[in-house]
Amino acid sequence: MFECPAQGCLNQQGTGEAKRKPFFFISEGKYPTKRGLSQRWLHSIGTGHIVHNFTFGRHKVVCVDHFPGIASRRT
Repeated sequence: MFECPAQGCLNQQGTGEAKRKPFFFISEGKYPTKRGLSQRWLHSIGTGHIVHNFTFGRHKVVCVDHFPGIASRRT
């Protein structure tokens, strides 16, 4: 089960209203082309992490609530 790490977010995949919400994997910042994107995601979820001190993994995801505009396009 995935849990969104964004500060104050209680969404967990497979529970409650989050059952129907998409979750996105946080891309590893290994490659220079992805490093900027990864840093923006980490900044937007408000955890205080940066690419260099965040532990990436296959269960590190962010729910759709933290991507303005995406939820409205899914209808």
